Amino acid sequence: MVKFAGRAYGLDTLPPQISEEGGNVKSLGKEREDECVEIELGSFYNDGGDAKEVEEMCQKEVPGEHLKGGLVVEGIELRPKKMVKTMGSKNRIMIFAAIFLHLFLHFPSQTEAGAESVSEVCKQSQDYQSCVQILTSHPQTPSASGKKAIAEKALALARKESVDTSDFFTGLAHRNPASKTVLEKCASYFKEAVTFLNLKGLEGGTASLDVHYALDDAESCESALSSGHVHIHSATARILKWKTVYEAAEAAVIALEN
Repeated sequence: MVKFAGRAYGLDTLPPQISEEGGNVKSLGKEREDECVEIELGSFYNDGGDAKEVEEMCQKEVPGEHLKGGLVVEGIELRPKKMVKTMGSKNRIMIFAAIFLHLFLHFPSQTEAGAESVSEVCKQSQDYQSCVQILTSHPQTPSASGKKAIAEKALALARKESVDTSDFFTGLAHRNPASKTVLEKCASYFKEAVTFLNLKGLEGGTASLDVHYALDDAESCESALSSGHVHIHSATARILKWKTVYEAAEAAVIALEN
C-alpha cells in the first residue's frame, strides 16, 4: 500500500521494479478509499521448503538502483488465499514476511529530511526542477543532514563538472588546431573554476561570492570563443551543461548563507 508525495520524482521515467517469480502473476495497482494505492507483488505458495532457501534468495545481489523520491510506503499486507492445499505453520508466514521485508528494504527511497532540504535549496534556483534533478543525482544527497551537507555535495558535483569541462576543451583543442589557443584558454578557465567551488569563505560570509568567481571563468571562456570567432556547437552545449550544474551549487550556497 503506497502513496505518492507532491514532489515525487523518478517514478515516471524510471518506474519502480519489484517482482517475484512464481507463476504468471502480473502486478496491478488499485486505488483505495484512504487514497493509498494497492500494488499486488505476487502470490506465494510453500510446499514444505525450509527457510534456508529463502535466506539464499534474499542474499542475492540486488540490481543497480535508480534514484527515486516521493514514494511513501504505507504498509505491507499478507492476505491468505483460497488454495487446494493449506499453508500450514507459522514458519510459512515467517517465510512470506521475510520475502516482503526483503523487497521493502531494497526499494530505492529518499528520507523525508533530505527531500525537504533539497526542496528548500532549489527554491533559490531559477530552474527548480533541474536543480532537484542535479542535486539528487549525487547518491549521498538524499541522506544528507542539513543544508551544509547538501551544499558540500552540490559543490562536489560542480567541481567534477568543471574538471570534466576542462578536459573536454583540452581534447577539443587537439582536434581543432586552428582554434587551439582559444580552446586551451577555456580549458584553463574551467580548471581555475575548480578552486572557487568550495565553502572556505563561509565563516566570512563570502562563500557565494567565491562561488560566483567560477561563473566569471565560464563567461571568460565564452568571451574568448566569441572574440576568436570560434563557433563549435559541442563547446556551447558543454558550457550550458556546466552552468546548469553550477546554478544548483550556487543555490545550495545561497540557501546555506541565508
